[in-house]
Amino acid sequence: METLGNRILKKRKENMFTQKQIAQVLGIGGNGYVHYEKDRRKPTVEKLNKLAILFHTSAHYLVTGIETGKNYDEENITPFSERIKELRKKRHMTQKQAAAELGIRYTAYQAYEYGKSEPNLDHLLKLADLFDVTLDELLGRNEK
Repeated sequence: METLGNRILKKRKENMFTQKQIAQVLGIGGNGYVHYEKDRRKPTVEKLNKLAILFHTSAHYLVTGIETGKNYDEENITPFSERIKELRKKRHMTQKQAAAELGIRYTAYQAYEYGKSEPNLDHLLKLADLFDVTLDELLGRNEK
């Protein structure tokens, strides 16, 4: 089964980058990046966006292996905290309702909207499903 790490590795090689080059762009140590390719760690929202932009692909593909066929503006990115608040309000949901749908504490969801913490990849996928958007749209990437 192909994993996030496998897809990141594949895209890095397709784009002819070294691990060191990617680590520098992401602002992390070389070993930190290696952990992504080996599926020992998952990238943050910010780093997932950077990887998608760098590899000219979608974050949705990197995480799920499914291409969306959409093109995203690589420079105009809405901060994640603003995007989920916007999507939640568009669905006429309260923070408490969104938290309940995700099966997390209300204060945990609040921290996402206030930019104090980020969801793990499992919760990102649940949020994308809840708001009926791709991961890229959820992460603040805007379609061209």
